Amino acid sequence: GIRGLLFAPAAWVATEFSRGVLLGGFPWVLLGSSQVTVLPVAQLASVVGVYGVSGLVALINATIAYATLTTGRRRIAAIATGAVVLVATAVWGTLRIADGTLTRVGTPIRVAMIQANIPQEDKWKAGEARRIFTTYIAMTRDAVKRGAEFVIWPESATPFMFERDPVGQEALRALARDLHVPILFGSDQEVTQ
Repeated sequence: GIRGLLFAPAAWVATEFSRGVLLGGFPWVLLGSSQVTVLPVAQLASVVGVYGVSGLVALINATIAYATLTTGRRRIAAIATGAVVLVATAVWGTLRIADGTLTRVGTPIRVAMIQANIPQEDKWKAGEARRIFTTYIAMTRDAVKRGAEFVIWPESATPFMFERDPVGQEALRALARDLHVPILFGSDQEVTQ
């Protein structure tokens, strides 16, 4: 019934969240990410996060499924509820975008996204670590010379486990200190059970 209509999005979001934290986590390809190009709906993420957007998408889809399986007043109530939630979200998101505050407030910064295109199979080869790391360092220095105020490296960019490599840790910290720029980077970590 109608309780199932509300249970479906909650179950979906709980499953997505659990998948992101259990057994090392796999928090990619969330349902809410499908709305990234639907800007009025995507605004909801600023209030309830991507899991809230996942819940909205699951609710609308559960509403459609419920409406196809029922008749009469229940069908009308389900469609009306889904429509009200979706329209309210879209109107709020549209007004928020039209307001423009998100693009006018704050101080803009130049962000550099570094991508060295290192093949994954080369990343853990014993003789490649130094070349890979120096490539990222050189690209970072170049980006800062061209005005970057914040640098982002790819996921798992470091060819070492940051938490276990004091030499690598210090080299990366020294780079950030030397350039006076924050660096957001990804590093693998050993998972122990």
